[in-house]
Amino acid sequence: MKMVNTIKQFAAMAVLGLLSTGAMAIPITGSIDMGGAAYVYDQEGGQQVTDASLATFIDFNPNKFRVVAASDDFSPVLGSIGEIKDLSFGSFAGPLADFWTVGNFSFELTDVVRGTSSDEQRFLVLNGSGVISANGFDDTIATWSFTADTTGNGAFVWNAISENVPEPGMLALLSIGLIAFGLRRKSV
Repeated sequence: MKMVNTIKQFAAMAVLGLLSTGAMAIPITGSIDMGGAAYVYDQEGGQQVTDASLATFIDFNPNKFRVVAASDDFSPVLGSIGEIKDLSFGSFAGPLADFWTVGNFSFELTDVVRGTSSDEQRFLVLNGSGVISANGFDDTIATWSFTADTTGNGAFVWNAISENVPEPGMLALLSIGLIAFGLRRKSV
């Protein structure tokens, strides 16, 4: 009986602790697609390139984009105009705070990796991760992909998808349950 009371007290303290540490996290969910004008450069030579394999820098001109698709929490910004910073990715030294902002959302770019394309000379493909922030939400990890056509029209498409990362509170609650189950088995 003493073991049961100990487990109950432990569980009650854990629940109170979770509530006081923000177990009620509200991650940002959904995806956002944006498009606009971008030109790729060889940063060392400072020349615009039409061969994407030589690109190390993106000039978003005029540093604006339009949200062309949005789901879930991003839905309110569909059709909105946002701002985006130019990007040097040849030797990325992130993170890059407020890489893009639109409405209530901002994106901190933390990782850039060159992707692959069926036409490596025509299309620049980048992938990576970052953190999306917005008032009323917890910062949320997101993966992203970027594709730009280097044939001279300067079109780009950016897609960011929020990750469903287990919340620390839920992991702690699961751990408490497993510990209590283990203690109960030991006492039997």
